[in-house]
Amino acid sequence: DLLVVGARGERDDNGERVLGGTSSKLLATAGVPLLLVRRTRMDPVAGVVAALDLSQHSRAVLEWADFAAADRHLHAYHVYDVPFAPRLEAYGLSSSAIDVYSAQARSQCDAELAALVTSIRRAGVTSRMVERGDPTVLLRRYVESIRPSLVVLGKHVSGKRSSPVRHAGSVCRSITGSVSADVLVVEIPFRTRLPP
Repeated sequence: DLLVVGARGERDDNGERVLGGTSSKLLATAGVPLLLVRRTRMDPVAGVVAALDLSQHSRAVLEWADFAAADRHLHAYHVYDVPFAPRLEAYGLSSSAIDVYSAQARSQCDAELAALVTSIRRAGVTSRMVERGDPTVLLRRYVESIRPSLVVLGKHVSGKRSSPVRHAGSVCRSITGSVSADVLVVEIPFRTRLPP
């Protein structure tokens, strides 16, 4: 049901945290949820961040996060971007018009996230956050600002189920290699949006 592997202490030439060879291979090949452990049992127990893309499989990620959080704080987090924003700017649409479009997109994402969180009927404390921008940058910044014990995120599978290699997306690879928290990676099929 769950594969657990140590991922502590690996650094690149610049001193940045990266995954070791075994962890990287397991991230690419594991067909079950993978827990990458960096913290020790002596580290203080903090909350859990569920990084949600609002695909139809986000519920599975949120349920794992809820299970792991138990009575601790659960942070439901989503990053969005305005569809076609660079193209709209290239066609001369003003940034204020794009901001209006962004506010509408944010409102829709917040409503979807609220409905998703409500659907799991969590008893403990849960907070929601929706931000606009680059998911890799913003998720890393959010995680480092609240310093949770665990980050739970989905690994979008782009290979065939029969293939031994299931390439993790760029957000998954970046976060698993860069945050100081433990990371639980839940394999999910390639992205499909939730219906509104």
